[in-house]
Amino acid sequence: MTDSGGEDIRSTVEDSRSLLKKIELAVPGFAGYREKEDIRTADELLRTQMGKIVENALNNVITARQSLVNCFKLGPLNQIGTVVGNIETLRNLIIDAQQGYSGIAPDIRIGDSTLDKLYEYDYGFVSSVKNLERESSQMSGICDMNDKEITDMFSNINAAVNDVKNKWQLRMETVENIRVS
Repeated sequence: MTDSGGEDIRSTVEDSRSLLKKIELAVPGFAGYREKEDIRTADELLRTQMGKIVENALNNVITARQSLVNCFKLGPLNQIGTVVGNIETLRNLIIDAQQGYSGIAPDIRIGDSTLDKLYEYDYGFVSSVKNLERESSQMSGICDMNDKEITDMFSNINAAVNDVKNKWQLRMETVENIRVS
């Protein structure tokens, strides 16, 4: 379990290892490869889960856009269109991120301290994604809000999107700058 009470993806990957994978872990020289492949799988699971949460935030905003149309508040539609575009871009950035291949003799080796730092970035990334979903869920009563409240809400959501992008970018820059450690 993680600090937030969720399941630790690394444990899920480790628990799902087949007998063959467990044998591979026992073979000298192959164990590191298997561990890196498991890390890659955990990263993919993380990105998939975060992509789903961002998709939820996107759906919240799309529903709010329809509510604005239904209650004839057409002025904020341009703003909400920008919000939708920003969230779609973020979703694609996360889901379509290039995934590494560990290889048996990789040029770049990630040491435990670097990996721990990446997990810290992941924690910040996950927290900011959850904040985005929380911000977007507050749009359910959008028809009862005045224009200033709506504008402020859009600003908060865009700030949350930018926070997720920044956390993601920091993580990606760290990964790209890793050299033999």
